[in-house]
Amino acid sequence: MCLLVQKIILVMKQKFAFITAILSLAFGLQSNVFGQWIPTNGPAECPVYSFAFSGPNLLAVTNNGTFLSADHGESWKLISDLPIDVSTFGSFGNILFAETSKGIFVSMNNGANWALADSTFRSAQVFTALGSSIFAGTHYDNNSIYLSIDSGRSWKPSCSGMNNINVNALAESNNSLFAGTDKGIFRSDDSGVSWKMVNTATYVDAFGVSGNNIYAGIWGGGGFYRSSDNGDHWVQTNTGLVSRTVGAIHVVGNNIFVGTGRGVFQTTVKDTIFTNRSDSLPFGPHTFALASDGLYLYTGAQLSIGVWRRPLSELITLTPDANIPNPKMSLSTYPNPFSEVVTIKLSFAGQSFAQISIFDPRRSQTFPVFADKLYGGDNYFTWEAHSMPSGMYFCMANVGGYVQQLPIMLVK
Repeated sequence: MCLLVQKIILVMKQKFAFITAILSLAFGLQSNVFGQWIPTNGPAECPVYSFAFSGPNLLAVTNNGTFLSADHGESWKLISDLPIDVSTFGSFGNILFAETSKGIFVSMNNGANWALADSTFRSAQVFTALGSSIFAGTHYDNNSIYLSIDSGRSWKPSCSGMNNINVNALAESNNSLFAGTDKGIFRSDDSGVSWKMVNTATYVDAFGVSGNNIYAGIWGGGGFYRSSDNGDHWVQTNTGLVSRTVGAIHVVGNNIFVGTGRGVFQTTVKDTIFTNRSDSLPFGPHTFALASDGLYLYTGAQLSIGVWRRPLSELITLTPDANIPNPKMSLSTYPNPFSEVVTIKLSFAGQSFAQISIFDPRRSQTFPVFADKLYGGDNYFTWEAHSMPSGMYFCMANVGGYVQQLPIMLVK
């Protein structure tokens, strides 16, 4: 019965997305043809419901199964050892969880291979982690939250104060857990033992976290909320949003991207106005999935248009990160000179948003290498210059607003 109800809700959302697309076309809301979104090579003619990144692999959940790409969407392959009806992913390091009608599956190698971990737990909708503990939010279950401390092999209820409520989103911020539900936002300050309501907005579908800020997206008209005090107080900020149905939130550094009933919009940590970033997306589709890999922002929609991507370098800006007053950056490259591939080593303390780019002396060409949150220590990247002419180039690293660059020589 629960599975039937979930399928009915999915059909309703698909119909809503189709109606949205037709209205967008009728009222002249077609995307700007000069935009920079481009379709990847799949998954062909599939609506996309959610993403997960693990290592180099991007996974996309569709109504035709789960697909994996290891080359930024240039090619996709169907994951054959997962059931076709994956409802959600959880990604924690190189470990992935997938909820299906057969139970919870686990991958220990970035999604390449999967094995059934628990065949009895079949109501999970979302996952998050706090330390080594994994939490799952459920639909149509008397226990709204479950906890696993053994990598998903067994689960126990962890929902005192929040029973029999559908959980659509989970997030961790400053050692507190947040649950977005059909009846409001709940918070746990004791590792999931007990929960209390901190916001009464209904049908909370998405969370995003940036430093001390937490963001919530509301399905069906509530729009976008933000809190800067760990959820004690919330402010609704919808200026610039054409649609107030928010189904996805993705944070990259100080930039916040939201998926809505009319496509993708962007704001920043310090801003309260949204900018439409749906240029060249077909008809401003209802977007439920957003992800990034340091080079591209990816989006998927309820319409059967597959996965689209846009370079992050077109969208993001870097500002100094107050959490790292002195990152003590160290940037090096080897070999130098190089003939085809150069390795880039970036070391710093703490964690911050980072961007690495290669450019020619006139900056007429820029090649993004990485742009995303990065943890301190030694980090390695490569740039392949197979099709580039010999000559002098520069490697630039920007860590939280602190910039260092080095000359590199390509010799063929």
